[in-house]
Amino acid sequence: MHLKAFSGKIQFSLNVLFQETSFLHLMAKKIIPDWVFSSLKVLISVIALGYVIWKIREEGSMLSESLFPVTFEKGGYLLLSLLMVIPNQGIEALKWVYMIRKYYPEMTFKKAVEGILAGNAVGIFTPNRIGEYAGRMYYLPKGKRTEALTITLTDRICQMLITLWMGVIAAGYMILYTEKEWNRIFTLNKNLQYSGIILLIAGCLIVNFIVIYPHRLLHFLDNRFQFRWISSIKETFSVVSPRDMWVVFGLSALRYLIFTVQYFLLLPVFGYTGSFLLAVVLIWIIFLIKSVIPSISLAELGIRESVAIAVMSAFGIAAITAAGSTFLLYIFNIAIPAVAGIRYIHKIK
Repeated sequence: MHLKAFSGKIQFSLNVLFQETSFLHLMAKKIIPDWVFSSLKVLISVIALGYVIWKIREEGSMLSESLFPVTFEKGGYLLLSLLMVIPNQGIEALKWVYMIRKYYPEMTFKKAVEGILAGNAVGIFTPNRIGEYAGRMYYLPKGKRTEALTITLTDRICQMLITLWMGVIAAGYMILYTEKEWNRIFTLNKNLQYSGIILLIAGCLIVNFIVIYPHRLLHFLDNRFQFRWISSIKETFSVVSPRDMWVVFGLSALRYLIFTVQYFLLLPVFGYTGSFLLAVVLIWIIFLIKSVIPSISLAELGIRESVAIAVMSAFGIAAITAAGSTFLLYIFNIAIPAVAGIRYIHKIK
């Protein structure tokens, strides 16, 4: 009885929220002139561009000391890593258009690329780049934006799961074969380390199952709680099959591989001479740690550098190698797409 009453209260609150949101949206359209929204788009563009310029100037001295003189070998690594931005963004667009077409059949690959670039520009100065997904949604025409947002967030979970799985593999390798160096990074008791990895694996397996077979969980919840929002999500996933989710997982794994190769190509530019296997394991550990640390994009670069230095220094790798490669990876995959996306912000509705 209490559960039904509680369910009724939540459903009533959500209904009120949806009604108020729609009302406020309509009032905003009537009261706020169009030039305000246009000015907001310009402001977003200026902030995104200014942020990128500020970060490049802030770290410019470090890069100049490490990169110059640019040898032919360094230039080759840099160029290859930079060129991999194209397939990186392309795969992200391919994932998005694959899922979004279920609600927007008219969506093309070209439009998906534009939406992702616009999202990058919006998201560069928001917590955990959450604005990236808002930018994508408002790039779409009105219609099924809520459903598209749910699918897009599911895509993000798939990418996160790949990061966690690869991180678990790297952590297992380090515990087994590099115990001394691993303990410099994590000073926790060995039993706590094993327990943490077991819990992480269990969590990944559970989330993996939920993401691939969301219908089973939603059907279970809908039968017992009958919340309106559960029914809405259930309806959203009615057009998504387990095969669709496996395709997204596969594309997410391919994108993760591109990130790894990009990072590896940048390490020799800043003096790395170690083995390929060690570099890959360190990269996966850095990605794992960074993925579980909440951050605001304005401070994200500092967090990335700190994590990279902490992990790589345990293996005797110079701080400049860790910081420089991490900074360029950030510039290639976040700053450059954000700048490229500024030209599409005007299309956001």
